[in-house]
Amino acid sequence: MKKKNYIFIIQKFLFVNNIFFKKKNFISKNYKFIINKFIFVKYNQKIYFK
Repeated sequence: MKKKNYIFIIQKFLFVNNIFFKKKNFISKNYKFIINKFIFVKYNQKIYFK
């Protein structure tokens, strides 16, 4: 998968799970770190984008 597609998926993922992340008290710095590492935690499942 191309990097451009990764960015689209990441943006969509953050949009869909915006409420979840807010409930978990994610701050801007953590958002940036997670985006840079392509690692996201959704509920109890870990989704890795490498």
